[in-house]
Amino acid sequence: MKISSVDIEIAAGEPGGRLIIAADHVLRRIDRTPWREVEPLLAHIVTTDHSISLVGWQQVSADAESVTLRHPRLRQIAYPHEWCAEMLLEAARLHCRLLAAIAPCGFTLKDAHPWNVLFDGIRPVFVDIGSVVPVGTLSKLDYLRYRPRRPLAAAVFHLMFLPFFVCPLAFHQAGLGNTARQVLWAYALNSTHRLPRLTDYLSMVPPRHWHRFARAVLTMRQANRKFNKVAAALARDGSLSQFAAGLSSIVESLAPLPASSAYTSYYAAKGEEHDFDITESWNAKQINVKSLLAIPEIVTVLDIACNTGWYARLAARLGKRVTAVDVDAACIGALYRTATDESEDIVPLVANILAPSPARHHYNGGLLLIDSSQRLGGDAVLALGILHHLVLGSGMALRDALRRLAAPAKRLLIVEFVALEDSVVVDEPGFFAAFSRNREDFAGYSLQEACAALDVNHWDVKLMPSYPSTRTLLVCSRRVPIARLPANS
Repeated sequence: MKISSVDIEIAAGEPGGRLIIAADHVLRRIDRTPWREVEPLLAHIVTTDHSISLVGWQQVSADAESVTLRHPRLRQIAYPHEWCAEMLLEAARLHCRLLAAIAPCGFTLKDAHPWNVLFDGIRPVFVDIGSVVPVGTLSKLDYLRYRPRRPLAAAVFHLMFLPFFVCPLAFHQAGLGNTARQVLWAYALNSTHRLPRLTDYLSMVPPRHWHRFARAVLTMRQANRKFNKVAAALARDGSLSQFAAGLSSIVESLAPLPASSAYTSYYAAKGEEHDFDITESWNAKQINVKSLLAIPEIVTVLDIACNTGWYARLAARLGKRVTAVDVDAACIGALYRTATDESEDIVPLVANILAPSPARHHYNGGLLLIDSSQRLGGDAVLALGILHHLVLGSGMALRDALRRLAAPAKRLLIVEFVALEDSVVVDEPGFFAAFSRNREDFAGYSLQEACAALDVNHWDVKLMPSYPSTRTLLVCSRRVPIARLPANS
């Protein structure tokens, strides 16, 4: 995590609320009146229902109107526009389980959206515990004042759960996950004056995929009809428990099918999808990366362009806390499923580390979402099999590409250099458009130039073999390591 020691204040979603993110903890100020009723219930849930993960809390101060809670910092702040479909689904399921647990006691959620959730590895954690309130509290909320057609508990979910969970999941299910993520970014809660519309989705869907758009709209409308039925039942019988069960049924109908891409079989095709104990089938790259990651000072690892995450999983098996990023959502989905099956400590994200998403602000001012260049980092950064694509494929200057890959690393950067004589470069020119257009522009693309560029930027570089022999690992240590921020769970 690259957040500095300077506290960051996030725009509160309620009058008098406040959220301060520090290096090793979070302070949250909330209304005292509902919290006095809510805290015993949440404490009971923590001890009795292990299917519901709530962020820990400790009350540190109180006055007549508010209380301030201290939470441990989760190591990775990742937002819904960076999640794969499976992560969005799990966050929706968590909301349903939480509502089912609190409803019999007369409590509900005053907001229901994916920004209530962060991931601790593969585990979704409900962090906005101030969202849990007695049902009677809803009548005092301004944003529900003009929604008389439904019970207020249902109005909350109509206002937030449908546009920010149900609709994006419908688009994920139709194979338009990138569109869903774009909309979640463009219309992040409270960042715009209005909610996302279907025309916003349509504007982001290329014409060749309009049939998928039509399928997503049909799925969403079916989900809306089901929602209206469970909301009407709530109006008749007042059973929030039945309402929670109905929501859960809607969510399960939106479960996405596992996606695939040209890269989801990448490691298998290379013959590198081995078990994680070194055997004679391991190549030099795998052996050397494992030895480097085993350094005790390396606690957190960021794997850039992770693909389906063999090296991210290797790091997790070594006890490291891993964030793995790739622009290929199918690969990230595959990694999330595997990490979930194996209980591995990995947060997989659909993100482009070289094109960080900027901060987002409340439409009335105030920071809502922290930019990804501050959030994504690690003691060690892996950049394997990516540098040559950036330079030879996209035409990025070698020094610029190395500078960007190195930026998230606090102590150690492991970057793979692929020579021009490598069989992939020679035999598959279609992957390297910039190099194929004008090879003379890449006269300075060399191992020596890469080492020089890193040296200028205050890295000590050691060379180690990769695989095949036309590839080299540049093992780069900061001359003055950035102080590692505490890793909290």
